[in-house]
Order: sequence, then C-alpha cells, then structure tokens
Amino acid sequence: MRRTLVVVASVALMVSGCGGPSNVPPTSHVTPSDVEMTPSTQPTTSGSEGTVVSGWAPPPVPTPKDPEYREKLGPYADLLLRGGIVPYGSEEHIGYLASCIESAGFTVTLDPGGQGFAVATGAQMDQYNQVRAACGQAAIDSGLVAALAPATQEFRAAEYQARLVQYQCLIDHGFQPSEPPSEQAFLEQANWDPFSGVANAQFAAAERTCPHSIIPVLEQMVASGQATSP
Repeated sequence: MRRTLVVVASVALMVSGCGGPSNVPPTSHVTPSDVEMTPSTQPTTSGSEGTVVSGWAPPPVPTPKDPEYREKLGPYADLLLRGGIVPYGSEEHIGYLASCIESAGFTVTLDPGGQGFAVATGAQMDQYNQVRAACGQAAIDSGLVAALAPATQEFRAAEYQARLVQYQCLIDHGFQPSEPPSEQAFLEQANWDPFSGVANAQFAAAERTCPHSIIPVLEQMVASGQATSP
C-alpha cells in the first residue's frame, strides 16, 4: 500500500518567483513522501465537479474573538491581514485547515509549534487536494483570512528584514543557515529562506529554536522597536 505524508508549512507569505509575482499559496507547501501512515477512513468522491467527498462539507469557521494581530503587527498589520481577521498561515488559520481536513476523514497530525501539519493521504491524493482547496476557500469566504494576492514590494521588504532576524537567530544558536542575498536581489526574486541551509537532521531543532513563520518574527520586531514603516 502506498502511504503518503503531506506536510503543510505555515510560512505566511505571498510568494513571488523569479521574473514576477505569482499566486502560489505560501502556506500550502506540499511535500509528499512515503511513510507508515494511512487515512483513518476512506473518503469517496461523488464524481461530480465541485463535490469533494460524498456527504461532506467544510465545517463552520470559528471566528477569533480578539486575536490582537493588528496591535501586535503594528505597521505590518495591513501587509499581512489585508482585510482578514488573522494572517494567512497564522496559528488560527492552520488550526482551522487541520480540523477541516480531518473532518473529511483524513488523519491529521498538527505540528506542536503550530507551524503546519501532516496529513496521511494514502492513495487519495486527488481527494485530499480537493478537500484542502475547499477548506482553504471556506477560510477565505468566512473572512478569517484574505485571499492570496501577488506580493507587493512593501511586503517583500518587510519579509527580508524578518528573514535577516531568522538568519541571526539560527547563527546565534549554532545552526548553519543559507547566506542572505542583498536586499535588492531578494526584492527581485523573493525566494531566500535561511532555514534552507539547515541540515535535515537539525531542521526540527532549528524550527523549535527560531520561528520559521515570519508572523512571530514581525511581532517581535514591533515589540522591540525594530519595526520600520513599510
């Protein structure tokens, strides 16, 4: 039996590739690999376009009473929220996606740090992709998060500063992150992640030590007075 692990990492970015922006979901980085995990049940599709799993629909999206992101993110709030209640890829967003996918019958393991989750898809990758898309759309339709959009130069500039903080954190704790490009090179490509240089055997420890999502990094920058106006 083919067993597949799907990892969803919450990077909370609007990513642009070389040569221009795109709408690839940053918090939806999917990496299949073979592992000893299987779905808890066997969801089935109805065969009609737009219907994901027979008898299933995304559950209601809980609305956080007071996530306080606007205050914590300060000058970066509009860049990350863009009209949503919480940032794309935030703990609340990831938590809903995980519970929504689980409600369709898949086994979901939430990362202890809230930065992502693992889904055992087995041979049902197509069904999983449809379920995940439906859950993602439900989060957007509810107003929990804003729909993805091409990254602005202001967002990339803020991301670069957050990545430099991550880079220094990794250095300070003995890890070997990838070297930073110049700010201009980053703004043109926006594809540098200091964690990409960390050895696989140390990656989990690095994520536990230094936040991989830029959301808490930007919050720390605001709290310490390091924030700059976009």
